[in-house]
Amino acid sequence: MGRRIRTVEDVLSLLDGLFAQDADRWTGDAATWWDGFYSDRSKPVPFFVAKPDENLVAYLDGGLVPSSGRALNVGSGTVSGEVSG
Repeated sequence: MGRRIRTVEDVLSLLDGLFAQDADRWTGDAATWWDGFYSDRSKPVPFFVAKPDENLVAYLDGGLVPSSGRALNVGSGTVSGEVSG
């Protein structure tokens, strides 16, 4: 994608650029907009990557998380943090 993200402001600017200016993202009726946004995974959105989070992989590889058992994935939206094994 060729973008450099170094600060929180860089992240916010990137995310703002992904959404149409007139998109209803904040009211009670925003569910329709968000459903449409997440339904098209072909868009060049940085968090639509089909791979686990690098930090989660590092924790598992480093033995910081047990390799067996169950885990709860809360609020990821894209389910990008899943690792199975």
